[in-house]
Amino acid sequence: MTASAKLEPSDARRDGDRLDGRSEKDESWGSFIAFVLKLVLAVILFRTLLFAPFTIPSESMLPLLRNGDYIVAAKWPYGYSRLSLPFDAPFLKGRIFARLPERGDVVIFKHPYDEVDYIKRVIGLPGDIVELRGGRLLLNGAPVPQDGAAPLAIPLSANTGCHPAARERTTQEGPVCDYPSAIETLPTVAPIACSTWAMDRRTISAPSQFPMAVCS
Repeated sequence: MTASAKLEPSDARRDGDRLDGRSEKDESWGSFIAFVLKLVLAVILFRTLLFAPFTIPSESMLPLLRNGDYIVAAKWPYGYSRLSLPFDAPFLKGRIFARLPERGDVVIFKHPYDEVDYIKRVIGLPGDIVELRGGRLLLNGAPVPQDGAAPLAIPLSANTGCHPAARERTTQEGPVCDYPSAIETLPTVAPIACSTWAMDRRTISAPSQFPMAVCS
């Protein structure tokens, strides 16, 4: 007399094995790798299309931004170009969804000569004639209205020194640097064809010897 027994699937394999031949460990590694790839893709899309972090490299935007400040900037307001992509990948020709900045906007861009990230405030648009005479800004031959303001006391730190044109003094809170200041009211006009922007680089930045940004 012979006897037979029906084997259940759980009896036909050892602990930790699958019917398809893969172990639970292999499945765990596969899930982890898939998660990492999805995370990397999400970060790339986020930094390319939405926001990107930047560190302020100089004192040219005092007092709004100080040397060493860490900021997150929106990527979409002026469109996208190859410089918007990781490693400046040459997948885009020109600029898509392009829009010119307005006077007074603070923009981050790559300098066309050294391709270093710069952050500046826009003061001139395509077609404007920008002049600087004795510290006064002129747009298209007319001085920009300027109202006097109290000196700006900028606290000194390891990242922020005192420019030779300013005055250093000591307070109860520590050393500060007094910068002369004024409030300028930039005119607003309808922008025209995209070419070159002029940036405000007075007092602390190096002289503007080249166009600061090319919108392309």
